[in-house]
Amino acid sequence: MSAARFFLGVLVIALAILPARPAARQQPQQPTFRSRVTLVPVDVRVLDRRGRPVTDLQQQDFTITEDGVPQQIVHFSFTTLRAGAAPDGPPELRRAPDVPLAPQTRRTFLFVLGRGRQVGPGKNVRAAIDFIRSRLLPQDQVAILAYNRTTPFTTDHETAARTLQSYWDRHELIEAKLAHHYSGLAMVFADPDIPPRIQQLVDGIFEQPGTLRARHIPPGDITDRASLDEEIAWNAGPALADAEWIEEDLHFNSPTLRDLENLYAGITSMRYLEGEKHLVFLTPQGLQLRSLDNASTLGRLASDARVAVDVVHTYGMIGAPPSNAFQSFNLPTAGMVFNQRFKIENSRQISDMTGGETAAFKYGSETFARLDATTRAQYLLGYSPSNAAWDGRYRRVRVTVNRPDVRVLYRRGYYGREQWAPPDRRTFLTFSRIAAAAKYHQSIDDIRLSVEEAKMGGAASAQSVTATVRIAPGGIGFRRNGGLHAASLDAVFACVDRKDRTVGDVTKTLEFTLTDEEYQRFERQGLRFDVTVPATSEAARLKVIVYDYANDTIGSKAVPVKR
Repeated sequence: MSAARFFLGVLVIALAILPARPAARQQPQQPTFRSRVTLVPVDVRVLDRRGRPVTDLQQQDFTITEDGVPQQIVHFSFTTLRAGAAPDGPPELRRAPDVPLAPQTRRTFLFVLGRGRQVGPGKNVRAAIDFIRSRLLPQDQVAILAYNRTTPFTTDHETAARTLQSYWDRHELIEAKLAHHYSGLAMVFADPDIPPRIQQLVDGIFEQPGTLRARHIPPGDITDRASLDEEIAWNAGPALADAEWIEEDLHFNSPTLRDLENLYAGITSMRYLEGEKHLVFLTPQGLQLRSLDNASTLGRLASDARVAVDVVHTYGMIGAPPSNAFQSFNLPTAGMVFNQRFKIENSRQISDMTGGETAAFKYGSETFARLDATTRAQYLLGYSPSNAAWDGRYRRVRVTVNRPDVRVLYRRGYYGREQWAPPDRRTFLTFSRIAAAAKYHQSIDDIRLSVEEAKMGGAASAQSVTATVRIAPGGIGFRRNGGLHAASLDAVFACVDRKDRTVGDVTKTLEFTLTDEEYQRFERQGLRFDVTVPATSEAARLKVIVYDYANDTIGSKAVPVKR
């Protein structure tokens, strides 16, 4: 674990980012094996007029350009996926960029459930449950992200389906309570985190018998968040008394902002998985973005990550506003219809850029039958880019086919920069989980922590912060080892001053080996240990982050430091 400890040491640059509201976040250095791209993979699906896969094309039928410059195809393969053995373990991590391309043998699906009541006439959530139960191949991996919780990827499709069913059974009550909590000015000024009484209902989705365990997922970093926040701030002053603006515009606690954070988090979580991945976004109303540029920003990120985004609008046609005494009948206004159509165009912009599709005003059974058919048969093309200037700019890819009346689905670009492959799964997950927790301003309680007696002491030349950390029972994955109960945790302890500057940090691997008696005591009382963090100047806060790789759970807590 020496490599892991080394990489954890660089995480402290993110620990100072602890504002009252999320702001532009500084990115920590990543544990990397860097290499220039030798082959750019392009996953291609070709559909006929009826949406059926075209399976008889040859390499000479395809043409690829990058920023308008023709490229030579040096890898060509076609795959029709069939049922195979379910593999052990999680999805494979991305291989080094210089490893030869190989066709995929399974599909990876992440279902992201958008905010709002998913109760449209298309019955899309129920169709998604049936898709997971009956259409996934045994080797396919699936995970579910809802609210601020995400499950691990699994080939246990029945358990995943029961988890989605649990969401369906409970989400209307949760949405009603969230709508009430964030009504009025609370939509702008209230803390964006789900309040505890509603969080219990969210957690209940994943605590039913036979459902998947879920972990807390911090909000994703929205690439153009600064521009969105600027527009929010510009509108805030004169519009606070305008109820229509509160309902329609993009603001700090709008469902669109929460959905965007989850989409960015989902894409980030799959970025370093091998091959093409599929993010299926089920949304009642779509994304209330200000322009197609915001949709393109998300589309470029997903395209670069080799994530195809399929958007399923679940609500159906927009309804009429409430009737009033001056109207004998009501119809949707032109503005309401335009708003719905614009949201659908935002979705299509994202899906078109990433090789996915958008479904609106369709029955769920039709939508998911098409998703199954189009993702089972695809071509994999690879080319060596002729542009050797790795300047980090986005490069636009275009694929054409010399076959009339077909539709070609593929990712439309990538960022021309050095790529990296994770060194190993534990180092990568440890880094990813702790880095996300470091940038998140609230506590994470998958592992419940309490920090007691955080005090500053010592002479000016040898100051330090001492504290006692308690880990509550549960949340740690103990294993049997020669008659003992063993667990290994990775931890970061960091101090920041009043200006949110890091003034001291310690990274540790905590090893626990407990007898049966000690383990039973832990189950009753938890674990306590002391920590000392040297500080270069006076510290205002101490943040503790603890990650359990075996259980894929994390806990974080920030407390003030006393003199």
